[in-house]
Amino acid sequence: MPAPLSTGMVLCASNADHSDVQMVIPPENASVGERVTFGEYKGDPEPENRVAKKKVFEKVAPDLKTDGNGQVVWKEALCMAGGGVVVAERSMPNVNVS
Repeated sequence: MPAPLSTGMVLCASNADHSDVQMVIPPENASVGERVTFGEYKGDPEPENRVAKKKVFEKVAPDLKTDGNGQVVWKEALCMAGGGVVVAERSMPNVNVS
């Protein structure tokens, strides 16, 4: 039996030289597979074939970071899931997320 296709993504926060890398973790009450949101940015997910073809992640990645508290933000909008804020493990502040 073939394994189901996963469309999930693992995100990590890291310093500039990647000598410190930490997992990005959702709040405890977030559900597996739940969609994350960024502030007031709303919309329907792009179809899987368009995400790869249009390189959607590559376009948003430069603005995906942690703030001074280690909370994940995109263009200053907090990353939310399960009614809480998504954070970098050990609250890694002011670094890129990829």
